[in-house]
Amino acid sequence: MKNSYSTPTLESKTAEIMSSLIEKTIYPSRNNVFRALEECPLDDVKVVILGQDPYHTPGVATGLAFDVLDYSKPQPSLRNILSEMMYDTKQPIGELNKLPAQGVLLLNTALTVEQGMPNIHKNLWDPFTKELLGHISQSKDFVIFVLWGANAISYLPYIDQKKHKIVASSHPSPLSWEKPCGKFPPFKGSKPFTQINKFLKTKKLSEINW
Repeated sequence: MKNSYSTPTLESKTAEIMSSLIEKTIYPSRNNVFRALEECPLDDVKVVILGQDPYHTPGVATGLAFDVLDYSKPQPSLRNILSEMMYDTKQPIGELNKLPAQGVLLLNTALTVEQGMPNIHKNLWDPFTKELLGHISQSKDFVIFVLWGANAISYLPYIDQKKHKIVASSHPSPLSWEKPCGKFPPFKGSKPFTQINKFLKTKKLSEINW
Protein backbone atom coordinates (compact mmCIF):
# COMPACT_ATOMS: atom_id res chain seq x y z
CA MET A 1 0.00 0.00 0.00
CA LYS A 2 1.76 3.14 -1.23
CA ASN A 3 -0.54 6.13 -0.87
CA SER A 4 -1.02 9.24 1.26
CA TYR A 5 -2.05 7.17 4.31
CA SER A 6 1.10 5.04 4.30
CA THR A 7 3.05 4.53 7.50
CA PRO A 8 5.60 1.78 8.17
CA THR A 9 3.08 -0.03 10.38
CA LEU A 10 0.27 0.16 7.82
CA GLU A 11 2.55 -0.93 4.98
CA SER A 12 3.73 -3.91 7.01
CA LYS A 13 0.17 -4.95 7.88
CA THR A 14 -0.91 -4.53 4.26
CA ALA A 15 1.93 -6.67 2.92
CA GLU A 16 1.06 -9.41 5.40
CA ILE A 17 -2.65 -9.32 4.52
CA MET A 18 -2.22 -9.28 0.74
CA SER A 19 0.35 -12.06 0.92
CA SER A 20 -2.18 -14.26 2.72
CA LEU A 21 -4.72 -13.65 -0.07
CA ILE A 22 -2.53 -14.55 -3.06
CA GLU A 23 -4.33 -17.85 -3.71
CA LYS A 24 -7.84 -16.47 -3.05
CA THR A 25 -10.47 -15.08 -5.40
CA ILE A 26 -11.41 -11.82 -3.73
CA TYR A 27 -13.75 -8.86 -4.20
CA PRO A 28 -13.26 -6.15 -5.17
CA SER A 29 -10.65 -6.85 -7.84
CA ARG A 30 -7.09 -6.54 -6.54
CA ASN A 31 -6.49 -3.23 -8.31
CA ASN A 32 -9.47 -1.76 -6.41
CA VAL A 33 -8.74 -3.05 -2.89
CA PHE A 34 -7.26 0.32 -1.84
CA ARG A 35 -9.40 2.45 -4.16
CA ALA A 36 -11.08 4.33 -1.28
CA LEU A 37 -7.69 5.49 0.04
CA GLU A 38 -6.37 6.33 -3.42
CA GLU A 39 -9.36 8.44 -4.48
CA CYS A 40 -9.60 10.43 -1.24
CA PRO A 41 -6.09 11.45 -0.09
CA LEU A 42 -5.47 12.00 3.61
CA ASP A 43 -5.00 15.76 3.22
CA ASP A 44 -8.46 16.04 1.65
CA VAL A 45 -10.45 13.94 4.13
CA LYS A 46 -13.40 15.74 5.69
CA VAL A 47 -15.78 12.80 6.20
CA VAL A 48 -15.19 9.10 6.85
CA ILE A 49 -18.17 6.82 6.18
CA LEU A 50 -17.39 3.44 7.65
CA GLY A 51 -18.85 0.38 5.96
CA GLN A 52 -18.42 -3.27 6.88
CA ASP A 53 -17.02 -5.35 4.00
CA PRO A 54 -17.39 -5.45 0.20
CA TYR A 55 -20.37 -7.09 -1.50
CA HIS A 56 -19.62 -10.79 -1.83
CA THR A 57 -21.19 -11.48 -5.23
CA PRO A 58 -19.33 -11.05 -8.55
CA GLY A 59 -19.57 -7.75 -10.41
CA VAL A 60 -20.86 -5.61 -7.55
CA ALA A 61 -18.06 -4.34 -5.26
CA THR A 62 -16.08 -1.30 -6.38
CA GLY A 63 -13.63 -0.70 -3.54
CA LEU A 64 -15.79 2.10 -2.11
CA ALA A 65 -18.02 1.29 0.86
CA PHE A 66 -21.69 0.80 -0.12
CA ASP A 67 -21.00 1.75 -3.77
CA VAL A 68 -21.95 -0.62 -6.63
CA LEU A 69 -20.85 -1.01 -10.24
CA ASP A 70 -24.42 -0.84 -11.58
CA TYR A 71 -26.80 1.68 -9.99
CA SER A 72 -29.75 0.16 -11.83
CA LYS A 73 -29.30 -2.74 -9.40
CA PRO A 74 -28.59 -1.15 -5.99
CA GLN A 75 -28.05 -3.46 -3.04
CA PRO A 76 -30.64 -3.15 -0.21
CA SER A 77 -28.41 -1.09 2.12
CA LEU A 78 -27.47 1.28 -0.71
CA ARG A 79 -31.12 1.64 -1.66
CA ASN A 80 -31.90 2.77 1.90
CA ILE A 81 -28.92 5.15 1.94
CA LEU A 82 -30.12 6.78 -1.28
CA SER A 83 -33.67 6.96 0.08
CA GLU A 84 -32.48 8.72 3.25
CA MET A 85 -30.23 10.98 1.19
CA MET A 86 -33.16 12.14 -0.94
CA TYR A 87 -35.42 12.57 2.12
CA ASP A 88 -32.71 14.45 4.02
CA THR A 89 -31.29 16.73 1.33
CA LYS A 90 -34.37 17.15 -0.88
CA GLN A 91 -32.00 16.81 -3.84
CA PRO A 92 -31.98 14.35 -6.76
CA ILE A 93 -30.15 11.14 -5.93
CA GLY A 94 -26.53 10.92 -7.06
CA GLU A 95 -23.97 8.13 -6.99
CA LEU A 96 -21.58 7.53 -4.12
CA ASN A 97 -18.58 7.36 -6.43
CA LYS A 98 -18.64 11.15 -6.84
CA LEU A 99 -18.03 11.66 -3.10
CA PRO A 100 -14.31 10.80 -2.69
CA ALA A 101 -13.34 13.81 -4.84
CA GLN A 102 -15.17 15.97 -2.29
CA GLY A 103 -13.27 14.60 0.71
CA VAL A 104 -15.53 11.69 1.66
CA LEU A 105 -13.61 8.50 2.47
CA LEU A 106 -15.89 5.51 1.81
CA LEU A 107 -14.01 2.96 3.89
CA ASN A 108 -14.96 -0.62 4.64
CA THR A 109 -13.57 -2.04 7.88
CA ALA A 110 -12.57 -5.13 5.87
CA LEU A 111 -11.27 -4.26 2.41
CA THR A 112 -11.77 -7.70 0.87
CA VAL A 113 -14.20 -10.60 0.87
CA GLU A 114 -14.59 -13.98 -0.84
CA GLN A 115 -17.58 -15.04 -2.93
CA GLY A 116 -20.60 -15.91 -0.81
CA MET A 117 -18.64 -15.50 2.43
CA PRO A 118 -19.51 -12.19 4.13
CA ASN A 119 -17.19 -11.11 6.94
CA ILE A 120 -14.71 -13.87 6.10
CA HIS A 121 -11.82 -11.35 6.24
CA LYS A 122 -13.04 -9.22 9.17
CA ASN A 123 -10.40 -10.48 11.60
CA LEU A 124 -7.72 -10.27 8.92
CA TRP A 125 -8.27 -6.54 8.33
CA ASP A 126 -9.26 -5.51 11.87
CA PRO A 127 -5.76 -4.53 13.11
CA PHE A 128 -5.15 -2.58 9.88
CA THR A 129 -8.43 -0.68 10.22
CA LYS A 130 -7.82 0.21 13.86
CA GLU A 131 -4.35 1.50 12.99
CA LEU A 132 -5.67 3.44 9.99
CA LEU A 133 -8.51 5.11 11.90
CA GLY A 134 -6.11 6.05 14.69
CA HIS A 135 -3.74 7.53 12.11
CA ILE A 136 -6.52 9.61 10.52
CA SER A 137 -7.79 10.70 13.94
CA GLN A 138 -4.33 11.80 15.06
CA SER A 139 -3.30 13.44 11.78
CA LYS A 140 -6.44 15.48 11.13
CA ASP A 141 -8.77 17.93 12.89
CA PHE A 142 -12.56 18.22 12.64
CA VAL A 143 -13.21 15.07 10.63
CA ILE A 144 -16.77 13.72 10.67
CA PHE A 145 -16.82 9.98 11.32
CA VAL A 146 -20.06 8.38 10.15
CA LEU A 147 -20.70 5.11 11.98
CA TRP A 148 -23.70 3.07 10.86
CA GLY A 149 -24.41 -0.07 12.86
CA ALA A 150 -22.72 -2.02 15.64
CA ASN A 151 -19.66 -3.01 13.58
CA ALA A 152 -18.80 0.58 12.68
CA ILE A 153 -19.63 1.88 16.17
CA SER A 154 -17.23 -0.68 17.67
CA TYR A 155 -14.35 1.37 16.18
CA LEU A 156 -15.30 4.47 18.22
CA PRO A 157 -12.43 3.92 20.74
CA TYR A 158 -9.91 4.53 17.94
CA ILE A 159 -11.30 8.00 17.17
CA ASP A 160 -10.53 11.08 19.29
CA GLN A 161 -14.03 12.32 20.03
CA LYS A 162 -12.71 15.60 21.46
CA LYS A 163 -11.27 16.54 18.07
CA HIS A 164 -13.80 15.02 15.72
CA LYS A 165 -17.54 14.86 15.08
CA ILE A 166 -19.37 11.52 15.36
CA VAL A 167 -22.57 10.85 13.39
CA ALA A 168 -23.87 7.42 14.40
CA SER A 169 -27.04 5.38 13.96
CA SER A 170 -28.17 1.86 13.18
CA HIS A 171 -27.08 0.27 9.91
CA PRO A 172 -28.99 1.07 6.67
CA SER A 173 -29.67 -2.64 6.12
CA PRO A 174 -33.41 -3.42 5.79
CA LEU A 175 -33.06 -5.58 8.92
CA SER A 176 -31.97 -2.69 11.11
CA TRP A 177 -32.56 0.71 9.52
CA GLU A 178 -35.80 1.33 11.44
CA LYS A 179 -34.40 0.19 14.81
CA PRO A 180 -32.06 1.98 17.23
CA CYS A 181 -28.56 0.63 17.78
CA GLY A 182 -27.92 0.82 21.50
CA LYS A 183 -28.04 4.51 22.45
CA PHE A 184 -27.91 5.59 18.80
CA PRO A 185 -31.03 6.30 16.70
CA PRO A 186 -32.41 4.33 13.76
CA PHE A 187 -30.76 5.13 10.44
CA LYS A 188 -34.12 5.95 8.89
CA GLY A 189 -34.92 9.60 9.55
CA SER A 190 -31.56 10.33 11.18
CA LYS A 191 -30.65 12.94 8.52
CA PRO A 192 -26.91 12.24 8.56
CA PHE A 193 -26.19 14.17 5.38
CA THR A 194 -27.49 17.53 6.61
CA GLN A 195 -25.81 16.90 9.98
CA ILE A 196 -22.52 16.56 8.13
CA ASN A 197 -22.98 19.74 6.12
CA LYS A 198 -24.03 21.76 9.16
CA PHE A 199 -20.83 20.75 10.94
CA LEU A 200 -18.68 21.53 7.89
CA LYS A 201 -20.32 24.95 7.69
CA THR A 202 -19.47 25.70 11.34
CA LYS A 203 -15.83 24.93 10.54
CA LYS A 204 -15.94 27.09 7.40
CA LEU A 205 -15.31 24.05 5.20
CA SER A 206 -17.03 23.42 1.87
CA GLU A 207 -20.20 21.37 2.14
CA ILE A 208 -20.70 18.03 0.39
CA ASN A 209 -22.82 17.92 -2.76
CA TRP A 210 -24.63 14.67 -2.05
